[in-house]
Amino acid sequence: GRRIIYHALEILAEKGVFIENELPILISKQAIDWADKIIIAADNVYSGDFPLNKTETWRISDCDESDIVGIKREIEKIEKDILKFIKNF
Repeated sequence: GRRIIYHALEILAEKGVFIENELPILISKQAIDWADKIIIAADNVYSGDFPLNKTETWRISDCDESDIVGIKREIEKIEKDILKFIKNF
């Protein structure tokens, strides 16, 4: 699996967010059935593979690992989406 890029981990750490296991995890049918809410934080994942009634897509773009400005921008978008999600919860 692909690891989270180093600069993203650095930027997250500056914000007090620490990722212990940065390896992706395969999504199973059991995990999908178990989840109350599925959030897709990507702009290149087909949401039709997930139950519509409990899936939300946050349009987060991939960034080149050297694009620190882009990484910061996408992390800020995720932060805003999290705050909006919590407010509407």
